[in-house]
Amino acid sequence: TDGKWLASGSQDATVIVWDLSRNAVASTLARHTSTVACVAFSSDGKTLLFYEWGEGVGGNLTVYLRKTDGSDAKRLGEGKPLALSPDGKWALAVQQTLPPQLVLLPAGPGEAKLLPRGVIGEFFDWAAWSPDGSRIFFAAAEPGRRGRTYVQDIGGDLPRPVTPEGMAGTLLSPDGKLIATVNRYHQYYLCPVNGGEPSALEGYAEGDVLLQWSADGRALFLRGAGEMELKI
Repeated sequence: TDGKWLASGSQDATVIVWDLSRNAVASTLARHTSTVACVAFSSDGKTLLFYEWGEGVGGNLTVYLRKTDGSDAKRLGEGKPLALSPDGKWALAVQQTLPPQLVLLPAGPGEAKLLPRGVIGEFFDWAAWSPDGSRIFFAAAEPGRRGRTYVQDIGGDLPRPVTPEGMAGTLLSPDGKLIATVNRYHQYYLCPVNGGEPSALEGYAEGDVLLQWSADGRALFLRGAGEMELKI
Protein backbone atom coordinates (compact mmCIF):
# COMPACT_ATOMS: atom_id res chain seq x y z
CA THR A 1 0.00 0.00 0.00
CA ASP A 2 1.07 3.65 0.38
CA GLY A 3 2.64 2.86 3.76
CA LYS A 4 -0.24 4.34 5.73
CA TRP A 5 -1.57 1.10 7.17
CA LEU A 6 -0.21 -1.70 9.36
CA ALA A 7 -2.02 -4.88 10.37
CA SER A 8 -1.22 -7.09 13.33
CA GLY A 9 -2.68 -10.46 14.27
CA SER A 10 -2.72 -11.94 17.76
CA GLN A 11 -3.44 -14.99 19.88
CA ASP A 12 -6.81 -13.59 20.92
CA ALA A 13 -8.11 -14.29 17.38
CA THR A 14 -8.35 -10.63 16.33
CA VAL A 15 -6.69 -8.47 13.70
CA ILE A 16 -5.95 -4.81 14.39
CA VAL A 17 -5.50 -2.37 11.49
CA TRP A 18 -3.40 0.64 12.45
CA ASP A 19 -3.47 4.08 10.82
CA LEU A 20 0.21 5.06 10.91
CA SER A 21 -0.49 8.67 9.94
CA ARG A 22 -2.40 9.12 13.21
CA ASN A 23 -0.60 6.43 15.25
CA ALA A 24 -4.03 5.07 16.14
CA VAL A 25 -6.19 1.99 15.67
CA ALA A 26 -8.30 2.28 12.54
CA SER A 27 -10.34 -0.90 13.07
CA THR A 28 -10.41 -4.18 14.96
CA LEU A 29 -11.41 -7.26 12.98
CA ALA A 30 -12.86 -9.96 15.22
CA ARG A 31 -14.79 -13.22 14.57
CA HIS A 32 -11.69 -15.29 13.94
CA THR A 33 -11.47 -18.78 15.45
CA SER A 34 -7.75 -19.20 16.12
CA THR A 35 -4.45 -17.37 16.45
CA VAL A 36 -3.98 -14.99 13.51
CA ALA A 37 -0.81 -13.96 11.66
CA CYS A 38 -0.99 -11.23 9.02
CA VAL A 39 1.04 -11.43 5.83
CA ALA A 40 0.14 -8.70 3.34
CA PHE A 41 -2.29 -6.05 2.17
CA SER A 42 -3.66 -5.91 -1.34
CA SER A 43 -2.23 -3.13 -3.51
CA ASP A 44 -5.24 -0.90 -2.78
CA GLY A 45 -5.02 -1.54 0.97
CA LYS A 46 -8.60 -2.82 1.18
CA THR A 47 -7.94 -6.56 1.57
CA LEU A 48 -5.74 -8.42 4.02
CA LEU A 49 -4.02 -11.77 3.45
CA PHE A 50 -3.49 -13.78 6.63
CA TYR A 51 -3.54 -17.25 8.11
CA GLU A 52 -4.84 -18.94 11.22
CA TRP A 53 -3.66 -21.95 13.16
CA GLY A 54 -4.92 -23.71 16.26
CA GLU A 55 -7.94 -25.72 17.34
CA GLY A 56 -10.38 -23.51 15.45
CA VAL A 57 -8.94 -24.68 12.12
CA GLY A 58 -8.18 -28.24 13.15
CA GLY A 59 -4.54 -27.49 13.87
CA ASN A 60 -3.82 -26.82 10.19
CA LEU A 61 -2.38 -23.61 8.78
CA THR A 62 -5.28 -22.06 6.86
CA VAL A 63 -5.18 -19.14 4.41
CA TYR A 64 -7.81 -16.37 4.42
CA LEU A 65 -8.61 -13.06 2.75
CA ARG A 66 -10.61 -10.40 4.54
CA LYS A 67 -11.78 -6.92 3.62
CA THR A 68 -10.69 -4.23 6.05
CA ASP A 69 -14.29 -2.95 6.18
CA GLY A 70 -15.07 -5.69 8.69
CA SER A 71 -16.86 -8.12 6.38
CA ASP A 72 -16.39 -11.85 6.97
CA ALA A 73 -13.14 -13.57 6.05
CA LYS A 74 -12.97 -15.87 3.04
CA ARG A 75 -11.16 -19.19 3.41
CA LEU A 76 -8.85 -19.91 0.47
CA GLY A 77 -7.34 -23.23 1.51
CA GLU A 78 -4.63 -24.82 3.61
CA GLY A 79 -1.03 -23.63 3.75
CA LYS A 80 1.09 -20.72 4.90
CA PRO A 81 0.56 -17.66 2.67
CA LEU A 82 3.63 -15.89 1.33
CA ALA A 83 2.37 -13.17 -1.02
CA LEU A 84 -0.73 -11.77 -2.74
CA SER A 85 -0.65 -11.15 -6.49
CA PRO A 86 -0.68 -7.50 -7.67
CA ASP A 87 -4.23 -7.89 -9.01
CA GLY A 88 -5.41 -9.57 -5.80
CA LYS A 89 -6.62 -12.67 -7.65
CA TRP A 90 -4.11 -15.21 -6.35
CA ALA A 91 -2.47 -15.99 -3.02
CA LEU A 92 0.86 -17.79 -3.12
CA ALA A 93 1.20 -20.27 -0.27
CA VAL A 94 3.46 -23.13 0.76
CA GLN A 95 1.83 -26.36 1.86
CA GLN A 96 3.81 -28.42 4.36
CA THR A 97 3.29 -31.70 2.58
CA LEU A 98 6.02 -34.29 2.04
CA PRO A 99 7.71 -32.92 0.06
CA PRO A 100 6.60 -29.28 0.56
CA GLN A 101 4.73 -27.62 -2.29
CA LEU A 102 4.04 -24.12 -3.56
CA VAL A 103 0.42 -23.53 -4.54
CA LEU A 104 -1.60 -20.67 -6.02
CA LEU A 105 -4.94 -20.28 -4.25
CA PRO A 106 -7.64 -18.34 -6.14
CA ALA A 107 -9.25 -15.40 -4.39
CA GLY A 108 -12.41 -15.97 -6.45
CA PRO A 109 -13.91 -18.85 -8.41
CA GLY A 110 -11.42 -21.37 -9.74
CA GLU A 111 -9.14 -24.21 -8.77
CA ALA A 112 -5.88 -24.13 -6.85
CA LYS A 113 -2.76 -24.50 -8.99
CA LEU A 114 0.21 -26.55 -7.82
CA LEU A 115 3.51 -25.15 -9.10
CA PRO A 116 6.22 -27.56 -10.26
CA ARG A 117 8.86 -27.75 -7.54
CA GLY A 118 11.75 -29.15 -9.57
CA VAL A 119 14.70 -29.96 -7.30
CA ILE A 120 13.59 -27.72 -4.40
CA GLY A 121 13.73 -29.51 -1.05
CA GLU A 122 12.78 -26.68 1.33
CA PHE A 123 10.86 -23.42 0.95
CA PHE A 124 11.69 -20.48 3.21
CA ASP A 125 9.25 -17.89 4.54
CA TRP A 126 9.70 -15.28 1.82
CA ALA A 127 8.24 -14.76 -1.63
CA ALA A 128 7.21 -11.86 -3.86
CA TRP A 129 5.36 -11.33 -7.12
CA SER A 130 6.86 -9.52 -10.09
CA PRO A 131 5.14 -6.16 -10.66
CA ASP A 132 3.28 -7.52 -13.72
CA GLY A 133 2.10 -10.64 -11.86
CA SER A 134 3.64 -13.08 -14.33
CA ARG A 135 6.40 -14.46 -12.09
CA ILE A 136 7.12 -15.25 -8.47
CA PHE A 137 10.38 -14.95 -6.60
CA PHE A 138 11.00 -17.07 -3.53
CA ALA A 139 13.74 -18.20 -1.16
CA ALA A 140 14.38 -21.92 -1.03
CA ALA A 141 17.08 -24.57 -0.92
CA GLU A 142 17.91 -27.76 -2.76
CA PRO A 143 18.73 -30.84 -0.64
CA GLY A 144 22.20 -30.51 0.85
CA ARG A 145 22.68 -26.96 -0.49
CA ARG A 146 22.49 -23.50 1.04
CA GLY A 147 19.47 -21.31 0.40
CA ARG A 148 19.20 -18.92 -2.53
CA THR A 149 16.52 -17.06 -4.49
CA TYR A 150 14.55 -18.60 -7.34
CA VAL A 151 12.17 -17.24 -9.96
CA GLN A 152 9.29 -19.13 -11.53
CA ASP A 153 6.77 -18.26 -14.22
CA ILE A 154 3.28 -18.96 -12.93
CA GLY A 155 2.41 -20.60 -16.24
CA GLY A 156 4.06 -23.79 -14.99
CA ASP A 157 7.79 -23.55 -15.78
CA LEU A 158 10.32 -25.04 -13.37
CA PRO A 159 11.96 -22.68 -10.85
CA ARG A 160 15.42 -21.39 -11.71
CA PRO A 161 17.98 -19.66 -9.47
CA VAL A 162 18.54 -15.92 -9.80
CA THR A 163 21.01 -15.33 -6.93
CA PRO A 164 24.21 -17.12 -5.97
CA GLU A 165 23.98 -20.02 -3.56
CA GLY A 166 23.90 -18.76 0.00
CA MET A 167 22.04 -15.51 -0.81
CA ALA A 168 18.39 -15.90 0.14
CA GLY A 169 15.91 -13.22 -0.90
CA THR A 170 14.21 -11.01 1.67
CA LEU A 171 12.76 -8.10 -0.37
CA LEU A 172 12.02 -7.39 -4.03
CA SER A 173 12.38 -3.80 -5.21
CA PRO A 174 9.20 -2.03 -6.40
CA ASP A 175 10.34 -2.16 -10.03
CA GLY A 176 11.17 -5.86 -9.74
CA LYS A 177 14.80 -5.39 -10.79
CA LEU A 178 16.67 -5.91 -7.51
CA ILE A 179 16.43 -8.46 -4.73
CA ALA A 180 17.74 -7.67 -1.27
CA THR A 181 19.35 -10.88 -0.01
CA VAL A 182 21.01 -12.12 3.17
CA ASN A 183 23.75 -14.71 3.59
CA ARG A 184 24.46 -17.07 6.49
CA TYR A 185 26.62 -14.41 8.14
CA HIS A 186 23.63 -12.01 8.17
CA GLN A 187 25.27 -9.77 5.60
CA TYR A 188 23.00 -8.04 3.08
CA TYR A 189 23.50 -7.80 -0.68
CA LEU A 190 21.55 -6.39 -3.61
CA CYS A 191 21.29 -8.84 -6.50
CA PRO A 192 20.10 -7.87 -10.00
CA VAL A 193 17.23 -10.07 -11.14
CA ASN A 194 18.50 -10.29 -14.73
CA GLY A 195 22.09 -11.19 -13.89
CA GLY A 196 25.13 -9.28 -12.75
CA GLU A 197 27.30 -9.29 -9.67
CA PRO A 198 25.76 -8.77 -6.20
CA SER A 199 26.67 -5.52 -4.48
CA ALA A 200 27.11 -5.26 -0.73
CA LEU A 201 24.48 -3.17 1.01
CA GLU A 202 25.96 -0.36 3.07
CA GLY A 203 24.77 1.73 5.99
CA TYR A 204 23.36 -0.94 8.31
CA ALA A 205 24.64 -2.16 11.67
CA GLU A 206 25.11 -5.74 12.83
CA GLY A 207 21.76 -7.23 13.78
CA ASP A 208 19.66 -4.78 11.74
CA VAL A 209 16.70 -6.35 9.94
CA LEU A 210 15.44 -5.27 6.52
CA LEU A 211 11.73 -4.40 6.60
CA GLN A 212 10.67 -2.85 3.29
CA TRP A 213 11.69 -0.84 0.27
CA SER A 214 10.50 2.73 -0.01
CA ALA A 215 7.81 3.24 -2.63
CA ASP A 216 10.29 4.85 -5.06
CA GLY A 217 12.86 2.07 -4.57
CA ARG A 218 15.57 4.50 -3.49
CA ALA A 219 15.81 3.45 0.16
CA LEU A 220 15.30 0.51 2.50
CA PHE A 221 13.60 0.63 5.88
CA LEU A 222 15.46 -1.16 8.68
CA ARG A 223 14.76 -2.21 12.25
CA GLY A 224 17.65 -2.04 14.68
CA ALA A 225 18.64 -5.17 16.57
CA GLY A 226 16.42 -5.55 19.63
CA GLU A 227 14.66 -2.28 18.88
CA MET A 228 11.35 -1.10 17.45
CA GLU A 229 13.03 1.94 15.93
CA LEU A 230 12.82 2.43 12.17
CA LYS A 231 15.87 3.60 10.21
CA ILE A 232 16.29 4.65 6.59
